[in-house]
Amino acid sequence: MLLARFTVPGGERPVILICGQTALTHHAAAYFLRRSYRRISDTVASTDRFCLLLKVPSIRTYGFQGVVLERDLTDVAFTRGA
Repeated sequence: MLLARFTVPGGERPVILICGQTALTHHAAAYFLRRSYRRISDTVASTDRFCLLLKVPSIRTYGFQGVVLERDLTDVAFTRGA
């Protein structure tokens, strides 16, 4: 699942984007954002704009609370194409 935060050009308020395949993965991403914000701020260059790939290795065992950070995709997500 994908968790991103950014502000659109000319915008005043940030957008939080959560993109997963099920309601449970959306819940997991929101849980991760709320519970792991300090870890996010240690991982990314700026908390104003980031894009993270998250996963729940065993959703049947741990539910949404088993969400982990897979990797930081900020550079790839916010690089303009040629």
